[in-house]
Amino acid sequence: MKHHYTMVLRSHIDLARAHFPEGVSGSNIDMLARAPFWEEDLDYEHGTGHGIGYYLNVHEPPASIFWSTARKSCTIPLKEGMLLSDEPGIYIEGKYGIRIENDVMVVNGEKNVYGQFMHFEPMTLCPYDLRPVIREELNAAQIRYINDYHRIVKERLMPCLDAETVQWLEEATKL
Repeated sequence: MKHHYTMVLRSHIDLARAHFPEGVSGSNIDMLARAPFWEEDLDYEHGTGHGIGYYLNVHEPPASIFWSTARKSCTIPLKEGMLLSDEPGIYIEGKYGIRIENDVMVVNGEKNVYGQFMHFEPMTLCPYDLRPVIREELNAAQIRYINDYHRIVKERLMPCLDAETVQWLEEATKL
């Protein structure tokens, strides 16, 4: 179970860390999230992400993140300001299910001779549960992402928290 949790976290982080040129769609980047699963001949039977806030429903156009180009929303280019979910998961029938979900916004990054590059900015500010993580299964970039993400979570939330909750957050975010 801890291995699967760590695999879902790796998947989630690999998508959250994506940098991609303008014009890329959700079907182009879905493999970033699925790679840890596919390396073990596993998969999840749902999309990796869906749009948020367009019609104020749950799974909303115009864009989504899923490898299938049969879904029109997966071929829509990601554009600055789009809100999407990043939610890989695994479900072992009769045993357990694990899903990690954050909402992310597409933002413009560097523009250079190769064009406009984009990446995701996290909108969800909730610490990852690190108790089930097998640290040895994370690479250096994933560990750096977790630490950077937790730094942002603490910077933005701690001013709003009481002393007891601040202490809990400090402990909960130590990898």
